[in-house]
Amino acid sequence: MQQGYLANLSNNKGSLSSVLTLSQDVGFSGFESYQNQRTSQSELKIQAIERQLGILLANQYQFAQSLANKKIIPIQNLDSKKIELKSPLCLNVELEDDIFIVEFWDLNLRGEGNDEISAIEDFSKNLEELYFELKELGIKKLGPDPLKWWRFLKKIIKEIKK
Repeated sequence: MQQGYLANLSNNKGSLSSVLTLSQDVGFSGFESYQNQRTSQSELKIQAIERQLGILLANQYQFAQSLANKKIIPIQNLDSKKIELKSPLCLNVELEDDIFIVEFWDLNLRGEGNDEISAIEDFSKNLEELYFELKELGIKKLGPDPLKWWRFLKKIIKEIKK
């Protein structure tokens, strides 16, 4: 059938009669089947896009919820009798399973408590312990990360002389 169409098309140089010959030879049922197949493929693509959009929206909602439980607070006072801060530290505060977690990622250090204040107090105690443990070990015995922490702590902490 199509060979007749191509011969017709080349003889008639694409005339309207050659197109009509094709429609009579092939019929419109092939075209309708093709259209139905394209429609079902389009519907499948739309459904896949809708699923992906639903997943993205769910992830965005979870992220927004997690941000609602996080904040950054500066602290200046460690409430310590041994050390004090030369400059403020910005701590990440997060509420996780009814426990407040205070973290300072540069030192890989955290504190926990039932409220923000107790979490900050725990963090301050842990910071003081870290400072004196690193000082006691000495620079020569520190690995790469503890050495980096010690250098940072020396910049921000001042020992209180009695």
